Amino acid sequence: MTMTCQTAQSSLLDLHFSTLDGAERDALEAHLGGCPGCVTQFLALKRACDEGERASAPSSAVAARVHRTAVLAMRASPSRWERPVALALAAMLTLVAMSAVGQLSHLPPRVVGH
Repeated sequence: MTMTCQTAQSSLLDLHFSTLDGAERDALEAHLGGCPGCVTQFLALKRACDEGERASAPSSAVAARVHRTAVLAMRASPSRWERPVALALAAMLTLVAMSAVGQLSHLPPRVVGH
């Protein structure tokens, strides 16, 4: 099976991640053996994937800090007064908003243009 550069280049990522079946992999490898342009494309793709994997991984110190922060956040519970205060504040704001809407609904309508 002869492979074109277009077909080969569309399969380079699959070759990098080893997801090609045997016959397609063999044909691609045979093509790469005689096509310096596709080899260059493959090496550039491998380099980009490898650099991307290294760049996206946090250092072990950062990973440990994030883990500690997450564990502390999961352990933290609201104090006894935070929930009642939050509910009282929400109720007060609701009453203020309802009062404002009630006052505004009793105003006479404005006539525009006169």
